[in-house]
Amino acid sequence: PPFARCATVEDAENAVVALERDGAVFLSGVVRAEVCDAVLEELNAVCDAARETVGEALRRTDVKLGFEGATRDMIVGACGSGGVGAVLSRIGDATEEAVMVEMSVLATEKGADRQVLHPDVAYDAPHAPLYSLFIALQDVVPEMGPTCFVLGTQDEASHDAFPATKWGDEQFALLGEKRCCDATLRKGDAVLYDARTFHQGGENAYGRR
Repeated sequence: PPFARCATVEDAENAVVALERDGAVFLSGVVRAEVCDAVLEELNAVCDAARETVGEALRRTDVKLGFEGATRDMIVGACGSGGVGAVLSRIGDATEEAVMVEMSVLATEKGADRQVLHPDVAYDAPHAPLYSLFIALQDVVPEMGPTCFVLGTQDEASHDAFPATKWGDEQFALLGEKRCCDATLRKGDAVLYDARTFHQGGENAYGRR
């Protein structure tokens, strides 16, 4: 369905099981389409201005968001009844003392290269675990180079076995049977993930994502 939040307790509990097992869970309809459109309109204006200043060589733009207007609507909607809060409230590490670390949008342009496979947080980082939420402001098709998550790599064994940089054939062979999942999301869908999970943004051959 075009909009299907965690409608029941069972939905939220199933999401928790997936998050703790795989390090990431895909959620449908976290934010309404019209709210995504409003945020995207503001973002496009910032990205267009950045490209005018820097030039066509600009491939990635990281935009810090303020907690107002359409962005506020997006966050309140995502975390409201049936939203991400329903999942995090069932995670033992996500206590009421948790703080928001960053609120931003990463946009890639056509021609952006594939990232190195990486976690955002070291396994034993003093601020771990850190949970991140990616919300799709548009439909994400394979040609845009969606973020690929390697499920089940948020554990200490994976961090000991896998390099944080310079992945080649030998390193990818270490993944073995672990599943790689591309975040080909629809507008308003999201990925909630443990930031220790290995992932990478793909090569963008389409246009702005």
